[in-house]
Amino acid sequence: MRERWSDAVDDVLDGDLAVMLAYRTPARGVVLTPMTNFALRDRQAGTVTLATSLGMWKKLDRMRKDPHVALAFHTRRHGYGSRPEYVLVQGKASFSWRPDRVWLESIRDEWERFMGPR
Repeated sequence: MRERWSDAVDDVLDGDLAVMLAYRTPARGVVLTPMTNFALRDRQAGTVTLATSLGMWKKLDRMRKDPHVALAFHTRRHGYGSRPEYVLVQGKASFSWRPDRVWLESIRDEWERFMGPR
């Protein structure tokens, strides 16, 4: 089943730059890591995308072993949104171990919207 969300939720997903990623550890704990999402989401597919460096291998390896993650959209100060809602997205993470230059070029507009020219 594909997840759908309201226009109000989409406004939050579109406006927040900084999100909090939560993932589980082998010791059954939870790690909270601030991440950047650049408002990358696909309402039709029901997906939210994050960008991270492959240098974060331990985080990625833990998510490979246990892909259940949560993302908290809660910071309006570091973005463009003004809505007061807190949005929690939960699901399974997937990723590639190799940088994808074509994909990175495809998000140029979103990157520059939040971070300025590269």
